[in-house]
Amino acid sequence: MNKSLKARIYSIIIKIGDDMTYEDFSKTLKENDLSLKKFSDLSGVKYDTCSKWGKNDRPVSDWVESWLNLHIENEKYKRLKTSLKESGAYEDK
Repeated sequence: MNKSLKARIYSIIIKIGDDMTYEDFSKTLKENDLSLKKFSDLSGVKYDTCSKWGKNDRPVSDWVESWLNLHIENEKYKRLKTSLKESGAYEDK
């Protein structure tokens, strides 16, 4: 396993132990062009539930950070696959 992959795995493991704040949640959505509605649709969580996070001391659900990390990585790989297809370096079988 190369060093950069080990570092990436380690950073993900470290982040799992931290609770995601509503500010971090909002920032992550914004940085990745996801609206609260889009997040709700993609994750299957009712919009009303998502909109209550961060209000009246309601925390962001524990699973959200790891879900977002996986979603973001998946989107990166989709873009890479598309680029490789467009360049002719990759074909679906």
